[in-house]
Amino acid sequence: MISEAAKEKARIYKREYSKRPHVAERIRKQKAEWMKQPEIKARYYEHYRRRDDAKPWYLLLAKAKLRCKKSGHEFSLNSEWALARWTGKCELTGIEFDRRKGVTTMRSPSLDRINSALGYVEGNCRFILWGLNRFKGADSDADMRDIARALLRGM
Repeated sequence: MISEAAKEKARIYKREYSKRPHVAERIRKQKAEWMKQPEIKARYYEHYRRRDDAKPWYLLLAKAKLRCKKSGHEFSLNSEWALARWTGKCELTGIEFDRRKGVTTMRSPSLDRINSALGYVEGNCRFILWGLNRFKGADSDADMRDIARALLRGM
């Protein structure tokens, strides 16, 4: 029987090995060949469709984790946190998210850091509309509300 430590060591090696340029190129070519086969392509897309239906926040967390690795910010969010927070609607406006594949709209979901100086940690993150997150930028909610009120007064 293989120990858990040995299994973990093998997983790490496999992950690091696949990052080598010649290996990564071979994997890309192999995947391209597989994707030419309709039955494999259908299974591939079905797998990710099921995952996205079950965990619509999955890619938001994965991309945030990559950004944290590059920027050095802390990341401590997980699927349990996301499951507890995700309602399918913006936490600020209550507007339902647009979750079309391959399209980012003003109503697409986005993972917002309330205080941009902090990392992606519980208590500092929420799911809001992508357009609202772009509007807010690195400023506070109060700054965003002030601009929105001024905009409405001017209309």
